Amino acid sequence: MNTLALLKKILKKFNLYISLVETIGFFNSIKYLILYYFKIDDQIKLILKKKKIFFLRPVSDIGVFTQFFNKCYKLSQNKNVKQKQINILDLGANIGSQTIRFSNDLPTSKIIAVEPEPKNFEILKKNTNDNNEIKLEKIGISNIPKVAWIQKNNIRASSENFETVSDINKIIQDEYFDKIEIKDIRYIINKYSLDQFDIIKIDINSEIKNLFKCENFLNLLNKAQIIITRITLDDTSSGLTYFMLNKIFSLTTFNIKICDDNLIFIKSNSSINCEILDSYFF
Repeated sequence: MNTLALLKKILKKFNLYISLVETIGFFNSIKYLILYYFKIDDQIKLILKKKKIFFLRPVSDIGVFTQFFNKCYKLSQNKNVKQKQINILDLGANIGSQTIRFSNDLPTSKIIAVEPEPKNFEILKKNTNDNNEIKLEKIGISNIPKVAWIQKNNIRASSENFETVSDINKIIQDEYFDKIEIKDIRYIINKYSLDQFDIIKIDINSEIKNLFKCENFLNLLNKAQIIITRITLDDTSSGLTYFMLNKIFSLTTFNIKICDDNLIFIKSNSSINCEILDSYFF
């Protein structure tokens, strides 16, 4: 590595550390880096800006944590229209970083956050327990109700990315798994008496094709003002990203914004604005 490249790498890490200190403070930053370096993944409590408490695991949730310093989107209601309750469906809420941002950006929102992974869900509960307008569902969502298993290579595998299988016989003995319940989208519609969501965020893995085969779900998407999807550019084996985007492009015309690894589809008459920021600190 030449001197210029090394200098750029050092400056990048230094800027990241400065952002870390601005977000969680000097001593918390040192603590976090030590835990991450030594791969200690015990759940910790961080106090962010505005004294917001946020729980995470230093190693498993590194992807969530680095989102605080990457490009991010911020939503707001158009001031020229009458303010109303915003209904949000967060599919794949993980530990709740974006769920909390939705709540911060849109204080009049009612959010249904769906997360099937048990350890993620426990942290999601802690991170959202001070907001009665956030309803949690410990389930997966697909086109039909069924029982499935979360499949990981080992117990230390990231909780951000996992697959689900419907047949436990397909799981190799030395793989780590949890039994989960999967519901179809009608479960959400009926339970909360909602046949329309203003914002739908989709960040799920192996059930994405089945979900997008469901007419009830496509109808929900068609009624939404904003659809947010996480894309995988190197998804060459299963074609999930292509399949999902092909379905969305067949819906009502949306404008598109790109934010890090998210595609944001916005209807031209949307009463909700979307701004792209260099970072988003709580």
